[in-house]
This record gives sequence, C-alpha cells and structure tokens, in this order.
Amino acid sequence: MNVIEEIGTIEEIKTGTIKSVLKKGYGFITDEDEGNDIFFHVTGCVEPKFNDLREGMKVNYLLSTRNDKPIAIGIVGI
Repeated sequence: MNVIEEIGTIEEIKTGTIKSVLKKGYGFITDEDEGNDIFFHVTGCVEPKFNDLREGMKVNYLLSTRNDKPIAIGIVGI
C-alpha cells in the first residue's frame, strides 16, 4: 500500500473545536463551518500530542476520507 492509499483523499484544510477525546485513542472535532462532527485517531495528531488535546481546543486539520468516511488528519492546535 502506498501513502496515498493509506491516507485516502485529502479534501481541504479546515478549522474546528475538539468535541471529545477518548482514552481509547480517538475522538471527534466539530467543524467550524458546517458543524459536522469529524472522527480523528491518535495517529492524526501532530501538535499537541493526543494526550494533550482538551475538549474545547481550537485546531486546524486536513479533512480526508478513508473508506468513504470523513476523517481528520494532520491536527494542529491554534
């Protein structure tokens, strides 16, 4: 599998707010523009690291799709 297949399709850079961070290694970001909840996994966090994310924190992220579902990657606090 190459990198593009692993990541999926990157659609755009977005801004949102951390809605929830679960100890199982994933959480959800509420998109600032559309209000949708976007799934993210610990591997999608750049800065801060997953354990430092807090509910209500503003972040930028890349909106991607994997298996035809939206996913946030490249998450960076702002």
